Amino acid sequence: MTDIALRALRGDNPLHLLASLGALSLSDGQTPRAATLRWVRSEGRFTPIVATPCAHDAWVASIADAIQGSARLGSADVGGASSETKAAKARLKKLAEELKTARQKAKAEAKAKGLNRAETDAWIASQTERLNDDYNQQSGVVRDAEGRQAQQLGVGPAHLGDIIGVDVAVFRLHASEALQRYPEDALTVRQLAALGSDGCTEDNKINPTPLSFSNGGSGKCLLKDYRALAELCTEAKLHEVLDDRVKVVNATSLSWDPRDLRSAAYQWSDPKSQAVEADAVANALAYLGLGALPCFPGERGLSMVGFFASRTQGNALEWPLWDGALTLSEVTSLFNARPSTWRRQERLARGVFEVMRADIINPTGKRNYFSTARAI
Repeated sequence: MTDIALRALRGDNPLHLLASLGALSLSDGQTPRAATLRWVRSEGRFTPIVATPCAHDAWVASIADAIQGSARLGSADVGGASSETKAAKARLKKLAEELKTARQKAKAEAKAKGLNRAETDAWIASQTERLNDDYNQQSGVVRDAEGRQAQQLGVGPAHLGDIIGVDVAVFRLHASEALQRYPEDALTVRQLAALGSDGCTEDNKINPTPLSFSNGGSGKCLLKDYRALAELCTEAKLHEVLDDRVKVVNATSLSWDPRDLRSAAYQWSDPKSQAVEADAVANALAYLGLGALPCFPGERGLSMVGFFASRTQGNALEWPLWDGALTLSEVTSLFNARPSTWRRQERLARGVFEVMRADIINPTGKRNYFSTARAI
């Protein structure tokens, strides 16, 4: 087995944790012998080590090819379908706002008329019937547009559309096609299970994983941004991660690095005037690392392995750091076992030397970010 040290990644950074899982996920299945991941402590930092049957240079080449291949599209003419979907969603959003206003107006009129509850409901329904019909019709237009876009994108780990929140029928069709290609394309099946669940929807749309911080607001779209990042992941960029000499590129990050939160109050200059830059490889690997943390319907809606939700303590990602070589399935099992609930001696007995937590925060009210991680 060849040890591959990802020297630019640190175990106390949520982006780098996910990137390490992504490296393991891409290494899984390369050969009959399973790849493993462990962490080593050196010079005050935690470094991930992937053990693979491949030779060093062969591993780098295969990982770069796998990342870029995961973003290849089924059709060269995707732009038209994407624009169609965007326009259809914009029209639907406008109708939703008009419908909301009409309902509020009808409710106020019913109150002025002194109508009882049943009469109020009937009055609101009569006053919003046309807009309701228009909204339902436009919802079908959006669903059809998303279906055409997904069809042109093809089947892949980031091919539902531009964001995860697509119509549930589109998600199920994509998942069904991916399952027909399993186990040859296990990566896509794992990724779809980590993006959402058809058991948790809102307005017939898939609820995205709690770690999707790019859901269309301000033009940040998780799947679209990943595909753009993946195209930049060359062998040379992989070597930068291995040698701890990363050079950021002009690209949109996935907002998983705590440093992505650039509040104006803590900057020498307006962050809006600064160039948009990202570590392409870390972000791309991190997206694929989601595949190790599948989603499932929980007590409070969609949840995921490693996700901690509390009304008093807020939401967070918790993860262990371990010194034993674990396979991908073993890593998922370890996360699911919630090592944060173990006592210190039990952690050490099981090979877990640290457990980290990064809170999910939303200081601007517009988008989620990770706080700086801390040991718990």
